[in-house]
Parts: sequence; structure tokens; C-alpha cells
Amino acid sequence: MHHRPHHVRPSTIASIALGLIAAVGLAPASVSAQRVAAWGDLGFSGIENLSAGALQVTGGVVHSVVVKADRGVACWGGNLNGQASVIPGLSEVVEVRAGWFHNAAINGDGRVLCWGSNSDGQCIPPQGFPPAVSIACGGYHTLAVLSDGTVRGWGNNDAGQLDVPKGLASAVRAAAGDYNSGVLLADGSVAIWGSNDHQQLNVPLELPSLRDLSIGAGNVVGLTTGGRIVQWGRSMAQWPGSPDPASLRNVTDIEANGEHAIAMMADGSVACWGLGSSGEVTPPAGLGPVVAIGAGFRHSMAILSTGEVVAWGDDFKLQTVVPGGVTLPVAAEASGRESWIIANADGTVATWARQTTLAPPAGLDDVVGVAAGQFHMAALRANGSVVGWGSGVAGVVPPNLPPALKITANNSVTMALLQDGTVVRWGSTALAPPSEMRGVIDIDVGETHALALYATGRVECWGAAAACGVPPNLTEVTAISAGSDHSMALKHDGSVICWGSNAGGQCTVPAGLSGAVQISAGAARSVALLSDGSIACWGSLPDTSGVCIGSLAVSDISSMSLRLRQIIAIGSPPKTCPGDLDGDGAASGRDLSILLSGWGTVAAQHPGDLTRDGRVDALDLAALLMLWGGCP
Repeated sequence: MHHRPHHVRPSTIASIALGLIAAVGLAPASVSAQRVAAWGDLGFSGIENLSAGALQVTGGVVHSVVVKADRGVACWGGNLNGQASVIPGLSEVVEVRAGWFHNAAINGDGRVLCWGSNSDGQCIPPQGFPPAVSIACGGYHTLAVLSDGTVRGWGNNDAGQLDVPKGLASAVRAAAGDYNSGVLLADGSVAIWGSNDHQQLNVPLELPSLRDLSIGAGNVVGLTTGGRIVQWGRSMAQWPGSPDPASLRNVTDIEANGEHAIAMMADGSVACWGLGSSGEVTPPAGLGPVVAIGAGFRHSMAILSTGEVVAWGDDFKLQTVVPGGVTLPVAAEASGRESWIIANADGTVATWARQTTLAPPAGLDDVVGVAAGQFHMAALRANGSVVGWGSGVAGVVPPNLPPALKITANNSVTMALLQDGTVVRWGSTALAPPSEMRGVIDIDVGETHALALYATGRVECWGAAAACGVPPNLTEVTAISAGSDHSMALKHDGSVICWGSNAGGQCTVPAGLSGAVQISAGAARSVALLSDGSIACWGSLPDTSGVCIGSLAVSDISSMSLRLRQIIAIGSPPKTCPGDLDGDGAASGRDLSILLSGWGTVAAQHPGDLTRDGRVDALDLAALLMLWGGCP
């Protein structure tokens, strides 16, 4: 386990702090003018322009990572540890690897950057070593081969996986399994250390010269210089229909993870073997030709010759649902229970979900608004018409629907605000709007109730009585949002009012909250976008979904929405000055106040955590003081 050193000299603290800032990528970087990301139970980031092609794929237990054609990084899937929230500072990435719940990448200058879970220090690289040339991630540790052929490891060492053999040199490639580390040496031999629970340290005496090495959950896979597969360690299951790896010829690449492995042949075909209970060893029919492969814990991935990314196997957190089709700038976004839809500024839409029925219909090229439920989606076109798709009646738009201004949806209902100020709903028979509604300027639908905002600033609620106790004399409202069983209203003065269920603290607005410009309610959580581009989040504490404590992959947010257990946001690039916490262009007294306000904060995202080690402490204070007065 990683332990923080005690009684460290201040000068050493400052040096360490600045080193950590560089290591986690908070230095200035060239990024696009807009970003779109999501975090919480499910998340994604960096997915823009993914359809333009990919260079490398890899995966963890519930997430996937891709190096894009522009050498940026895209992530998606489970995000409770921030592993699907790409950190700033990644540029010209040459390699990326995923552990169970963290990632490590090598930038073009050889720096190692890590993000995701840091439970055992696996995301804090040691300082002062030469540029890295190869990286690998185990369950809770990280391994790097350096340009001088030596090896460094950090993170969990319960099985000795960080105990690099003395005198080890001439390493060229890193490999890591759950509790193992290994390297391929320049002469084609290998060295493996760590756990030996499946005899994975017992390297075959007559092992041929290798050109690649990969380690899974106790299983070791090697690729010989002659294009053959060799294995030792855990005896992997021979899943029905999968090939005997010893019979494969002309193999050019291998990847092992969990209890399965994947190989690519010179003709662009692939073969998978091992445990296949989640479909990870059953590639899609007709796959190919393939130019690169990757493996998650229970899923497999491939890049086609067209640059398209394909994934198969476990989709528990949508890690095999590739989020392509997003181009910047983004105009609108929405999410369902396990689905996303984004309207690009050019009028096209991108969707991804577990259900294939949620693929958008052809011909959508003028979309200005979107909505999503569990099994259906809808798009608002520039002429006011609405298009719906998916399964169930909520995806069937009423014929001759008049032009609409806005659409919204829950799992079983779609609702439209028409241009004449009236409201129409379809799908489930629930939540029929009150009769004689006129002058409505905004609507929103939650799980059990719906809200309407009138031009007079009055709010009307219908549905579950528990969520519809609109406070008496509530006026001057400019925006509304309906959660699962609570409601929010934004007033003209930037204050926020909540009512309904408060079981998770979702209606306990933080004291002194002001300057709100947008609000969104989810499942026992509430979020407000503030005028400075930051967000305030409250409810369901401790928030095990990661919505309120997860890594904010977008800063200077211009639009956001909370849906159940995940949030999606559109915003500008992160600040390029790590010490400028208040955005005034310099590290000064106000930034010191912000840092001190989070002193001692553990396992929570706080702007004062400059070193991104999950704690606001002396390391962060030293870093701020070293940056005092300006930006690097």
C-alpha cells in the first residue's frame, strides 16, 4: 500500500509537488475550444472526433480507452474512480494502458501521466526518472520501461510486483497482470516477478525468443519471433468455438487480460481464447481486416483498417458501446438510464446505448434539441418537427404534431412544449398535462412528475404529490428541473429553490449558494451551474455514484444536465495555469483561500488538490507558493 512520508523538509515538499503537477498533466496544453464529457456512475471524455480513427485500444474492468488518430485519448464506461475522465495535459500520446480502475499514458516527450483510482499510489509516478518507452498497468500498480532499459514500478506491492529484480537492464517492453509485473528484454528473453499463485513465474526452460509479452490474471502469453503463441501460468478455459492458441500461425500482436486473450494475424484476422462467459472470446461475425487489438478484463477490442473501433464482451457499464459520431462544437445533449444522445452543431446526432434499437434514423441533419428515456430517444428538428425512435410507445411521435420549441423525456414518457405555449405528452398514460395550459415557456419531466414554467415566472407541477409541493409564493423563476422525486427552480436573482424528497439531501441547498445560471436534478442529487463556469453539487452523501465527488473532466462549463446517476456537460478547456484556482490569470491570495478551504479533504475532487493525489495538504500548498504571482 502507498503511505505518505512523514517529516519531509519544505524544500523537498515543493520539489515533489511541482513534480506531481507535471506528472498528472496540469501543465499548459493545446486543446480544442470546446469539450464534452460525462461523469458519475457512467462517464466519457475525449470522444469528439473518435470516428476519425484510432491508433490503440485497451480496457480495464468496466471501462475502455483509445488513443485517437490525433494522438489524443478517449475514455468511456464505468467512472466511479474517474478512470473514464481524461485528464488535461495529454498530448502526442504514444501508448496508453489500463489497470482495473486506472490508466497510464506516455506523452510524446516520454512523461508518464496517470488517472483514475489512486487507492495504492498507482497514479503517482516517481519523479526524476528518464523518459518512458513502454507502460503497463496491473490491478493496482503501474510499471514503466525507461529509455535506459531500466524498470520502475509504483502502486500496490502486496505480492512483490514492484520488486524489480536487481541488475535488470535492457528491457524494451513492460507487461503487468493483476498482481504480476514482467518485461521483455532486448535479447528476446523475459523476466517476471510478483505473485506465483498460478506458477506464472515458472518461465519455460526452452522458451523461444519472444517479440511480445502480455500478462492477465495469472496467465502469461508470449509471441515468438516466428509468429507463434506460447503460454504458461494459469490454465485458461478452452471456450467452445474458440481456437487452440498453439495452432495459430503468423501472429503479429497479442493482448491478455483477466482470464482471456486475443491475437491478431498478419492477414488482419483475430482469434480469442480463454474464459468467454461474457462474450469476450466471440468476435463479431465478419470482423476485419483488423490493424490493432486490445483487451479489457472481460471484453475485447479491435481497430479496423478504416480506423473504426469495435468492442465485444461484457457491457455492464457500456464499455463495449463505442461512442462515435461526436464532432465539435456540440449543440445539445441528453442521457437516459443507460444511453446518450448528442446533437452536433451541424445538425447531425450521435447516440450510443446498449440497445441497438436506439441507433438514430437516417436523414437527421438539422437537429437542435434531443431527449432520451431508457428505451427511446427523440430529436427536435429546426422546423419544429419531432422525430422519435426506439422501443415502446414513448418513441412514437403523435401524427400531425404541431411545431415544438423543446422536448424532454423520462423512461416511459416524451413531452413537447409547442410553439403556441401548450404542452403535449405521449407514451405512458401517466403525467397527462393539466388542461388549459397556456403561456408555458419551459418544461421538464422527472421519473414520477413533470414541471411547467410560465412566462409570468410561476411554476406548475403534476404527477406524484410528494414531488409536487411547489412552495407557496414562488415567483420570478427563470428555469426548472425535475428529478426522480424532487424538483428545482432557479430564480431571477441566481438563487436556487428545491422541494420534494430530501432523503439524500438533494433539497438541502448549500448555504450561501448564489450566482446560479442553470440547474439540473437527478436521482437524489442536485446540480447548479454557477456564473463562473463551475458547478455546485449536493445530495446522496456520501455520493457513491461519483456525480458530486467525481473528476470534473470539463471546466468553464456552459451547459450541463444531471440524469439519474450521471452528469453530462459541455464546456471550455481546463485552465492552463495550475495555481490559478479562481481564473483571474495569476496565483494569488484568493487562490490560497480556495486551497485552504479544502484543507484535509480526502477522496474528494477539490480545486486545491493541485497534485491530484486525493488530498489537499502541504504538497498542494507548496506547489501553489512555487507558482505564486503568475502562470508558467
